[in-house]
Amino acid sequence: MKKNLIFLLILLLAVTANGQKEHFDIATFIAPKGWQRADTNGVLQFFKFRDPHSVASFCQIFLYPSRESGTDPMENFNAEWNTHVVAWAGMNGDPRPQAGKPDKGWTPVTGHVSTQNNGVIYNCILISATGYGRVMSIVINMAGQDYAADAEKFLNQLDLDVHGARGNQFAGPGSRTTAGPASGGQTSSGAASLDDYIYTAPPGWVSQRFADGIVLSPAPPNPERCNLTIHLLRPAGPNLVTDAGQIFNEVFTGFVGKEGMTSNSVIRGTSVQGWDYYIIKAAIGRPGGNYQTLFGFVCVIRLGNQLASISGISKDPLVSSCFGLALTDVWPKFFYSLQFRSWDKRLPEGEMMKRMAGTWMMATATAGDQITFAPNGRYANAAASQQYGFTSTSAVTITDAYFGNGAYSVKGNNILLTQDNDKAHPTPGWFRLEEESKDNGNTWKKKLYLTRTSTVDGTEYEVGFTKQQ
Repeated sequence: MKKNLIFLLILLLAVTANGQKEHFDIATFIAPKGWQRADTNGVLQFFKFRDPHSVASFCQIFLYPSRESGTDPMENFNAEWNTHVVAWAGMNGDPRPQAGKPDKGWTPVTGHVSTQNNGVIYNCILISATGYGRVMSIVINMAGQDYAADAEKFLNQLDLDVHGARGNQFAGPGSRTTAGPASGGQTSSGAASLDDYIYTAPPGWVSQRFADGIVLSPAPPNPERCNLTIHLLRPAGPNLVTDAGQIFNEVFTGFVGKEGMTSNSVIRGTSVQGWDYYIIKAAIGRPGGNYQTLFGFVCVIRLGNQLASISGISKDPLVSSCFGLALTDVWPKFFYSLQFRSWDKRLPEGEMMKRMAGTWMMATATAGDQITFAPNGRYANAAASQQYGFTSTSAVTITDAYFGNGAYSVKGNNILLTQDNDKAHPTPGWFRLEEESKDNGNTWKKKLYLTRTSTVDGTEYEVGFTKQQ
């Protein structure tokens, strides 16, 4: 059942389709049928969009936990608006709030503004309800009118507990009861296994936690249906290659290999935390000729006698806005943030500098770059490398303090580059070292990845270098 659940998550992003009454904080509601749901940082969200290739029509519903408040409904609305709309989304328009008729001791206040984001015009609506010394709020973002009836039905079926007492009966914000798979139903061992992961979710992504995994996926208006799935820890097998192949087959059961635009590859490496990992990347699809070719990957990590694993699926990397080569790739930052509570065997910084030593080359159809690192904390860019004539061998053995035209230091996944002629403006970034094979492990190339910041728009991007032998 666990394998089937994760498989369904990959295909469907776990849509909720039942009409049962559920609880969130002091609210009782019926989840909108066919909508996707997510629990993130104690906030319950439902969302749906008409066309995955268009964001002209979508709706998001956010339920926020109740809090203690004053008795003035309008003052409470203004405070909730500033917290959940202005501070979160930066909207500064006048919502023109209007109070509704009190019902069962709760007084609703509603306000909205029309705003624009990335060319999409949508309405942001806040409904706050004040009563019994508490206030609870719902935010609805809606583009178009396709989901207006669904949102209205959801609000009409929602009830708040009289006296606001129910909030104390649950484990905390976001707790719920339901018969579907989204209920969690975790065993203590499963909860502990998932809690061993420490990570930062990609910006704009939402998290769904289940008994056998955590699914991260982008929220609208991102049109691509992709995700990252964090799996339960399991006992490690004989080697990472075998473990990776087994888990890849488990996760992508029902898929077959396809011919994609991006070459399949396998990757191996050791993180700065000291754990070894192995990644399989491959084009996949459903059997038959009418299904889109996708790209799946599995990353397995050995933690002593335990095995952690993370899988992902997206469009082909050449066109993906999730794990893309030309567009956005959220994997590097996620990987840099990844740690484990039960693991504390970090590699010494000097060891990482030794592994970086050598000359690394980056070349594309339109640009090229080269950088040489020495293990003593000195580096040379392409111009300096040519001027000094250093090779990868001499870079490894050189100990002269005057090597290169800059100094570097590493701390964890962070690297700081400082040019000798511009010491006032050091360049920070992230790095990782890996080996990659595109012929199923027969031959390997050493890879160095560095993040840089664009001087044009200030965005971060990653550059991959290959070690020169």
